[in-house]
Amino acid sequence: MDRDAFDVIDRSGLGQGLVIQYLGVSAPSVKSMWNVKLWIEDLPLPYANIVCDYLLHVFNPVFPPLLPQRIDKTSKTMDHRVSMTVGEYNNENMEHLLRRNNSRTVIPMKLSFTNVNRTKKSER
Repeated sequence: MDRDAFDVIDRSGLGQGLVIQYLGVSAPSVKSMWNVKLWIEDLPLPYANIVCDYLLHVFNPVFPPLLPQRIDKTSKTMDHRVSMTVGEYNNENMEHLLRRNNSRTVIPMKLSFTNVNRTKKSER
């Protein structure tokens, strides 16, 4: 995801994001809500085309964040487009990952490393 997408969702899309997070992107109720939004936007009334987005923006602060705090902070400080976790790796595995990714995409992968200390399930 582009940094701009993070910002737009953070400022106005938390409500929609939470609905999708809990119901799933393919849930019939999500499609129904989206159709209602489109129906309202098509009404021949002043501001009908922006009223739903305006309300989502106004009420956005009442919704909890979608991302865990650590990921949100990382996305802001490192300006991530995509964040992924790679299991145990050494230099050879990382080079293989980069070669494999860069051979399949138009935009080469740029990396910044963060050492994440995770507690094993047996240590919890």
